Amino acid sequence: ALEEAHAGEANYDGKNRLLIFSDSRQDAAHQARFIIFASRYDRMRRNVMRILGEHGPLPLQRVVELLGDMGVRDRDNPYAPEDGNRYMSEEQRKRLRAYEEAPLLDDISVGAGYRASIINLGLAGVAYEGLDAFVQDEGVALAASLGIKIEELTYLCRCFLDMALYQGALSRELLRYHPK
Repeated sequence: ALEEAHAGEANYDGKNRLLIFSDSRQDAAHQARFIIFASRYDRMRRNVMRILGEHGPLPLQRVVELLGDMGVRDRDNPYAPEDGNRYMSEEQRKRLRAYEEAPLLDDISVGAGYRASIINLGLAGVAYEGLDAFVQDEGVALAASLGIKIEELTYLCRCFLDMALYQGALSRELLRYHPK
């Protein structure tokens, strides 16, 4: 909101500042930590929406790669090279992308029950590549045994996959190390 409010100003430097008053140091420290945490997620959501707006639907890995590219270009990823050098080692690139991927995975999978996630806000959704064709080809017998139409079986599969996703059952390297 601050970025939109100041976008047309002549001397706007692109840096947004928010001042919060507190009556104690302890509360101020808590608020500062929360704001830093929340700003990382807001940044990720903003960048994901920018990427999807430019490119349309993308596989998760491509979104992570583009988020990493944005982090280097905008220099707001702490693992981006200071000199803006795009020639990074594979190890540097993995670290940079992990910083971008972690809040995204948390938002769409691990912490999917949180009301302000990118999916729960209705900003983005998850599609399962090839699901419709797979159910059409392989699900006829199952749909018949359940007494439902093939479209209803596709819907049930999508619901099952959504529940698995929301439980953190997403096959991503970073989720191997999450406490859940």
